[in-house]
Parts: sequence; structure tokens; C-alpha cells
Amino acid sequence: MGTVEAGEDEKGATQVLILAPAPLDRDGAGRWAAWRIVNPKVVAKIESFFPRYRARAAGKQAGAWETAWEVYFDLPNGESVHLSVSGAEEAAWSTGNGDLRVQAEFYRFVEELTRRHEAPAAVK
Repeated sequence: MGTVEAGEDEKGATQVLILAPAPLDRDGAGRWAAWRIVNPKVVAKIESFFPRYRARAAGKQAGAWETAWEVYFDLPNGESVHLSVSGAEEAAWSTGNGDLRVQAEFYRFVEELTRRHEAPAAVK
């Protein structure tokens, strides 16, 4: 994937990887679309959609929703935080410990991302 050139700020993630499952083909296999974001301002924007994600915030209830997006934050200390994110209808995210509400701007962001970057690659 290459070297992360930006995002050295100890307060924020160094990069974000966003994955979206593709529909299954006739053979029952699907491809995942992936976007790697390394621009510190864009990374900070994505972090704002998921308050307290670093603390592995937990909700009091967990719903039965299908994952629409997988989001990985790579932190400066080498740790990664994985979030599962529902579709816009449920508007939930989780680190595996109960559901929390997704900021609505996340769905606008990923809609724009998929529209502007049809062939997923590093987003700078």
C-alpha cells in the first residue's frame, strides 16, 4: 500500500482504512472496495463521526443490523481500532461492545467518497 506520509500528530490517527462489501456475483463471491485515507485533515474529519472510538465506547444495547462499512483507524502507537458501521437506516456503529449513533455526516462523506473515487485507491 505504500508509506504513510502524513498524520504524524500524536493526537490523531495516522490513517483510516474504509472497507465496503460489494454485492455477491453469480458465483457467490463479492469483492470489497477499500479506501485508504492519509490526509490528516480528512482523517480528523472521519474521527469526528465516531466520538470516543479510541476508548472503545460501548452502547447499552446491541441491535441486529448488517454491517455496511468497516472502518479501521491506525493510531500513532501502532494500535488499530476497528469499527463496524451499519447502513444509514440504522445509523449505528460498534467496536463490538454495543451500538452507538453514527453522525449523519459519515454517510454523506462515504457517498461522496464512492462517487469521486470509483476505483478505490489511496485518498490524499
